[in-house]
Amino acid sequence: MVWRGKQSEALLETTRYLDIEGAIRSSKTTIGLWKVLNSCLEHPGIRWLVARWIDDDANALLKPLLKLMFEQARIHVTWYPDEHRWELPNGSWIYLRGLRPSENASRFSKFRGMTLAGVLVDQAEEIPEDFALELKGRLSQRGYPQQLIFTPNPPSEDHWLAVMFPDTESGAPATPNHRYIRLSIYDNRHNLDEGYLEQLERDYPEGHPMRRRLIEGRRGLNVQGKPVYGGGVFDRARHVAPVPLNTDLPLLELLDFGHHHPCALWMQFPPWGACHWLGGVMGEDLHLEDFVPIVKQHRAEWFPGHREVWHGGDPAGATENSQGTRQTPVKYLRDEHEISLRTQPNSNMPEVRDYAVQQLAGYMRRRTMRGEAFQVDGARWRIVSARESKFSTFALDALEAGYVWDQRRRTSARGKSIQVPLKDGFYEHVMNCGEYGQIIFGPAQPSKVDEERLQREMDRAAQRDADPYDLLRRKAQRRAGMGRGGY
Repeated sequence: MVWRGKQSEALLETTRYLDIEGAIRSSKTTIGLWKVLNSCLEHPGIRWLVARWIDDDANALLKPLLKLMFEQARIHVTWYPDEHRWELPNGSWIYLRGLRPSENASRFSKFRGMTLAGVLVDQAEEIPEDFALELKGRLSQRGYPQQLIFTPNPPSEDHWLAVMFPDTESGAPATPNHRYIRLSIYDNRHNLDEGYLEQLERDYPEGHPMRRRLIEGRRGLNVQGKPVYGGGVFDRARHVAPVPLNTDLPLLELLDFGHHHPCALWMQFPPWGACHWLGGVMGEDLHLEDFVPIVKQHRAEWFPGHREVWHGGDPAGATENSQGTRQTPVKYLRDEHEISLRTQPNSNMPEVRDYAVQQLAGYMRRRTMRGEAFQVDGARWRIVSARESKFSTFALDALEAGYVWDQRRRTSARGKSIQVPLKDGFYEHVMNCGEYGQIIFGPAQPSKVDEERLQREMDRAAQRDADPYDLLRRKAQRRAGMGRGGY
């Protein structure tokens, strides 16, 4: 191996808590193991723990690498199987463990009682956060330099690793005694077989949802499931473009509540049969009182020419309080910010949600006289928290591959099977905002008379086992066919 650039920087870094994240074949695991061996050789008597989450993975994947390194360094070591450790000639120890406790054992039984100077956790994205916090307390061997090293694959942006080690490359302030180093596959190009990187670039070209993690080593999208708008329905190359505010139309502001990831989406429906997503903000662990001023600030900054704002959102906001306020979110918005939030009581029903998904997919498949019917601005997206505000492509990632079908759940309405999107706790929020916008304000929506007629049809359907949403779908199709738009 030849170490260059950021690889060499990671190999020499001595910060107490170090996170070396990287793409596949970026050498992050190898660098971590060599850091352990170098430390053992330089500091006789030091004690290290090398770990993965599962014992079998530690023994099958890390143990052979360590043995090979001992051979390459021409070091004769002694393995003590009962203690799961090696002892080097200078008295240094390297424990090898899986951290997951066995059945009926205490949670931290695999490493409690150890006195260590260093810990290396490979594939650290697999371990729970409380294990990472507990491991920090294991760095207690006196007289030796101490370091806790994580070598994970890039996690999602709301993973505990991303919180503990902020992405300073994106402008986030660094946490004292913590260092985040990102390795891309290009950082290890000189150690790879000829043609390997070129083939990988062909397999994951620009715009592919997995390119950022597998090649660039960046945090974010982790595809697990079939995308709701996959199969070419949403195409980043076609649908992402600068989208200016149409000042002749109201600006639609859609809100999805929840303490962990409250979300706001701004959208418009131009009258030529288009649907535009202009931007959005998603919070991290923010109460409604903290999130709403941030939303208003971004609205004023991004859309200074708007004449009128219409608000809509989650109907649960009228009845539930998940934000720690003394009143419901709808009442809080009305009383404290003079925001009248329009909702549809049935918006979260699977049948209605499925209708919204199909309507949005229809926009993505169509073109108008002015270009693609569905367009998303690529610049106005931010994730905000009490610590930082950063640009993120969470909406684009959700549309492309992050918003997936729930493979374990389907529902039925009057004999028809309906797929249900996965409640993933992250990408769902901006997509739910878009669905509320379609349900509440989208063209081809039922009038009050239609809603009353739909209710009567639902009552009849309960007796004759018919689908009460056929009326809604037929009316939507007729209006869409006539080319109607607006409100």
